[in-house]
Amino acid sequence: MEEALKILHIVTMFPRSETDFGIAPWLLSYIKELENLGLGNIVLAPSYKGLGAHRVFDVDVRRFRYFIKRFERLTHEENAPARIRRKPVYSFELPFFLLCGYNGVKKIIEKDKPDLVHIHWPFPMVFVGASAFGKLPVVLKFYSAELALLRKFRIFKPAFSYYVKKSSLLLANSSFTQKLIIDEFGCPSEILYDGYFFPENPPEVVFPEPSKRKEILFVGRLVERKGIEYLIKAVAMIGDKLDIQLKIIGDGPELSDLQILTKDLSVESRVVFCGRIPDDERNRAYKECDLFVLPACYDRHGDTEGLGTVLLEALSAGKPVIGTNVGGIPDIIKDNQTGLLVPEKNPEALANAIEKILSNRELYIKLARTGFEYTKNNFSIPAIAKLGKELYIKAISNWKRNRNDTINR
Repeated sequence: MEEALKILHIVTMFPRSETDFGIAPWLLSYIKELENLGLGNIVLAPSYKGLGAHRVFDVDVRRFRYFIKRFERLTHEENAPARIRRKPVYSFELPFFLLCGYNGVKKIIEKDKPDLVHIHWPFPMVFVGASAFGKLPVVLKFYSAELALLRKFRIFKPAFSYYVKKSSLLLANSSFTQKLIIDEFGCPSEILYDGYFFPENPPEVVFPEPSKRKEILFVGRLVERKGIEYLIKAVAMIGDKLDIQLKIIGDGPELSDLQILTKDLSVESRVVFCGRIPDDERNRAYKECDLFVLPACYDRHGDTEGLGTVLLEALSAGKPVIGTNVGGIPDIIKDNQTGLLVPEKNPEALANAIEKILSNRELYIKLARTGFEYTKNNFSIPAIAKLGKELYIKAISNWKRNRNDTINR
């Protein structure tokens, strides 16, 4: 019987416990589905406040320690670039982070002998996985944010480009990210979406009763690139034309500024900040809302939404969605077919789109139903994991062929 392939995933963050639902839930689902397809997986992630190797949802997670326990907070609470921008003192940890991660990869390769290394968020994690190059096939998956970061630190581009060219396969999480890879490196890549589990049967789509207060939902990190301020401004513009309430689920560095904005616009009664909530409550929020909005934008650092998996979560619950025409969002939202697309940083366009959907029963039902069918067919975790397995096999085959060609020269 053929031995199952073993994949080493190198990541910047991974759930710290089975209640840590907010960290890359699609990645956990993807890895679990790979195991259902017969692949073995090891996840290498940074420690958090001394956290060591453990199993999360029965996934083998190895943690590399990189600093004094109380200061191991470079990742997980927020991404490392955001942490360093807010508290530059954390930049002192970066060399230790990269070196300790590098040693962690070497140990796993020597002891566990994986067949392939999959590096997620390659900049800077490719330097953590550098020891794998030449020994194993290496796959890099880009999510767009790391490419925006690379544009800020051009000094690293020559070294980074070397590893990009040495990789067996490049993956992109959207057509937007795929284009960024071509523009930056001139290299082809395959699209492997971040997926979601969809119910077998489409959920019932219910247009809200005219007398009912309509609930608009946002879920995500409260950071600049999510564009939440423009959604709050849109709620203020709608005023009394519709009886609406905006529920914001998530936490982040923008929270206090958004609360001040809500007060300044006198919409405290229409905007509810829920913070981080358990997984079951979040799923219930999707089912109970009437409309989901993702008002993402380009932030001051040139970063934006690589795909927008929260849109998949909303569509799987049978809700119509509105998103901005940035990043990978148009891969999910086909305007007037699977949702409505509006320009970024435009509260008036958001307000008009909200009014349009919540005032038109036929459009509401069409967008929800078509959106569900389209995303289920193109973004389901089982389909994406199956494609991922095929791409791993392709990468291993290419690597072996190239190695043999080099030996025979």
